[in-house]
Amino acid sequence: MIRKALRICFYGLVSLFWCLVATSFLEGIVKNDSTRFWMGVGMWGVFMYFSVRHSLKSGRRLEW
Repeated sequence: MIRKALRICFYGLVSLFWCLVATSFLEGIVKNDSTRFWMGVGMWGVFMYFSVRHSLKSGRRLEW
């Protein structure tokens, strides 16, 4: 029960993070603000780095 609640919280935080990334990325494009654009790209890159690293550590194959 507690694990399920923690999993739901984790996925909620990940969804919030992706919303922030998309907002920053799109706002950078719309307002022609390169700082926000690259901030969105950088956050996406950091997230992908840690997700790939976690997948490799847990022994799962990466499927693209």
